[in-house]
Order: sequence, then structure tokens, then C-alpha cells
Amino acid sequence: MSEYRLPENAEGAIVGCVLLCPEVRAEVSRLISESDFAFPPFGAMFSAALELEEPDSIVFREKVKERGYTLPDGFFNALSEVAVNRYNVELYAQLLRESSQRRQLRELAQQLENSAAAEDDPAEMITAATSRLAEIEHGGSTSEVAGPDDAFRAFWEHRKRVEGGKGAVPTGFAPLDDILGGGMLRSGLYILAARPGMGKTTAGLGFADHIAATMGPVLFVSLEMSLEQIEGKRLARLTGIPSNDILLGDGRNLDYRKIRSAADELKQTPVYISRRPTATVAQIRRMAKLIEGVQCVVVDYLGKITPKDSRVSRYEATTAISGDLKSLAVEMGIPVLALAQLNRENTARSDKRPQLSDLRDSGAIEQDADGVIMLHRTDYYEMSETPLKSWESVELEILVRKNRHGGIGNCSAGFFPATGKIIRSA
Repeated sequence: MSEYRLPENAEGAIVGCVLLCPEVRAEVSRLISESDFAFPPFGAMFSAALELEEPDSIVFREKVKERGYTLPDGFFNALSEVAVNRYNVELYAQLLRESSQRRQLRELAQQLENSAAAEDDPAEMITAATSRLAEIEHGGSTSEVAGPDDAFRAFWEHRKRVEGGKGAVPTGFAPLDDILGGGMLRSGLYILAARPGMGKTTAGLGFADHIAATMGPVLFVSLEMSLEQIEGKRLARLTGIPSNDILLGDGRNLDYRKIRSAADELKQTPVYISRRPTATVAQIRRMAKLIEGVQCVVVDYLGKITPKDSRVSRYEATTAISGDLKSLAVEMGIPVLALAQLNRENTARSDKRPQLSDLRDSGAIEQDADGVIMLHRTDYYEMSETPLKSWESVELEILVRKNRHGGIGNCSAGFFPATGKIIRSA
């Protein structure tokens, strides 16, 4: 389009044509939107014109007034006089779109320069810039509205993934996967919540290892435990040696042959563990993008994610983080499993099984999540000073309290606290 230039009155000419020729509206609105107009009143007029069933100056003036602008008398006729020919309006719209893109790119460049000068976090800058570039590239209504063909194509691609065994991402614990409808849906945000020390990190690691072994790479973002602690937990589950002995034992009674064998198995399991002690959602996104073919992101835990704005309240920060995690899942087309803490309200109830209302800090977590999985152990609330042996298990109740894509329900597992092994109950 570089051999053509956008006429000075092009914005008014486009609006005039859309007013007089309703048949061009669908194609023009596919190419440009209100935000593409450099002069905001013309953008408002363009949107108002799209809503008219037929040319009508009185209705047009009212619709423009609803958008905050008052048109002078005779302006409808003035637009009609400068209207571009219906056969040229697509060319004008394409030229306007290119002009809009150049303007928005200059604005983005200035914003990036200001952010860099203010020493803002690079990961946040890159995430915001990437999102903005996508908006600038696509623009119009095309990226916002899917037509019938697009919708069916998306559904058909999903069906092919399902029939190829890749529609959902199984956790590896069959009773839970049955309740979820086969596993965690791709592009879904799932919450695994429990009181501290209930076993949620252990369960999250078990899910991560299964997904990595059967589906492909997993990013495990640990914001609470060190790399060696995470690896110690994984080795304990595979060897049957208590994690405390593996991490803190003097080594005299350790079976290093088992540990080496388990370590060799873990080396073949593509679980990538974050080394960062803190992370924002933007930084988690960047780490996930670095892993080719990543199938799932597990975050331990949601309450430890650094908010992008430290000035807001904890409630506001959690609300933003929850929404950003959901956006990350949708953008990458993979499940995001975020571990979460519960408040203490359930401890005062006679039935201490956790409820959705027990989620800490924000109701947005429940709202954004595609699924909420909660863990409950009766023994957790019983006073006992004798640690369990490696061969002793307790009952772990797994409660699916929300499942946007299927039913809810409970299942039980045998949980070995010393080693972190979870098995199906008899």
C-alpha cells in the first residue's frame, strides 16, 4: 500500500460511506475499529454508523451523543458529501489501518523508553509489549470476534487433540482424573488447595512428574522450597526412603543404590524447576516460553507470586495474579496448576473438610479457576507426637469442589507422609 497516501479527509470519507452504504459495513468493520481513528470523534461516529439499520440523521446524532460528542447541525449532510465511493472504501480502510499501526507503534516505543528509564521489571515490559504488539498487528474486529468457520475450526482442532489422547492433561491419579473428565483441560487454570503441611506440594510434584513422563515437559515454579528440597521429595517418593533421611540423615543407613537409580529415572523426566526465589506471573510466563513443548505449569504457591504492583492491597494483588494465571493458561494452551493456602475458618467447624469459601485472600481465585481441588486429612487435626514410619499411611481425601467442564466429587487415596507417595485406596 506504500504507493498510496491517506487523504486528509479520509476518516470523514469512510464514516460518510458507512452511513450511506450499509452493505459495506461488514467488510469495513473487519478491517478497522473505532480505535484506529486518529480523531476520536470520527471513531465515535464510525461506531455509531455501524449500529444504524438505515441512514437517519436524527438517530445518528443521538448515537454519537451517547458516546460523548455533539454534532453541529448539517454535519450528517457534510459527511454524505465527502463520502468515499463504496468501491474504494476498502482501500481507504486499509490505509487508515496502516496509519493507525504506525501511530500505535510510535506510542509503544515511547512507553518502552519511559519504562526502561524508570528501571521497570524487564519481564513485565516484555509481556506488556508482546501483548500490545499482537493487538496492533491484528486490530480491527478480526481478533475479537470469531466467525462460524473459525469457531467450528477451533472445535474440530480440539476434537482431534481429544481423539489423539491430547485433549486433557491427566494428573496420573486415576480417580481424580475420572472426576475431572479425563484430566486438566488445556488452557484451564486449576487450583490445588489445602492447609499448610497437608501434602499439596507433594501432590503437585507427583502430578508434575506424571505429566512430564507421559505428555512432555513441565515447568515447576517453587517459591517456597529450594531446588534440593524439591529433588529430595521426588527421590523419597521413588525410593521409599523418608525425605527427612534423604535431606538431613547422616548417610550411614541410606541406600545410595536406590537413590542413584531413582535419580537416573528423574533425569529422563523433563521437569524443569525454577531457580528463582521470587517471581511475577510475567516472569513465570517467560520461563514457560523458554521450554519447548511445555505441557503444564505448576506454581507452588499462588500466595508467593510477586504482584506487579506492590502498592495495592493483598486482595487486589491476588485478584490480579489469579486473572493473569488464567490468561497465561489460555495464551499458551496448557493447564496451569496453582497451589494455594486455605484460611483457618475450617478449623473452627466440626466438619473440617475445606470449602470454596476457605480459599485465602480473594474470591477471584474461585471465579477464575476452571477447577478447584482440595485436600483433607482427618489425622492432620489429631494430636500426635509420634512421626509415622515410611511404611505407614493415612487417608487423604481429594475433593473436587469446582469443575467448570464436568462434575464434582470426592475420592480417597492412601498417603505416606514420610515419603510422599500417594496410592489409590483399596
